[in-house]
Amino acid sequence: MPRPFVRYVGVDLGGARGKTTAVARLSRRADGTVQVDDVSTRCHGEPWRDDTLADQLAAVGADAVVAIDAPLTAPACARCV
Repeated sequence: MPRPFVRYVGVDLGGARGKTTAVARLSRRADGTVQVDDVSTRCHGEPWRDDTLADQLAAVGADAVVAIDAPLTAPACARCV
């Protein structure tokens, strides 16, 4: 079953302060191949933060699918408390 998606956004959440969060944007061409449009660890020169990431994801549109990779464990400093 063909999917209507022509754009893909991948998010790798990297921690509480966004220092290692990365976002990749890909698009499907008319011939069916996929190209990488952008890979970034920063938004407007700053690390990805919750608000900027939420704004970007809210604007992707209905022709896009978003995949998020999130850590399943708390960082070591949070577990020690």
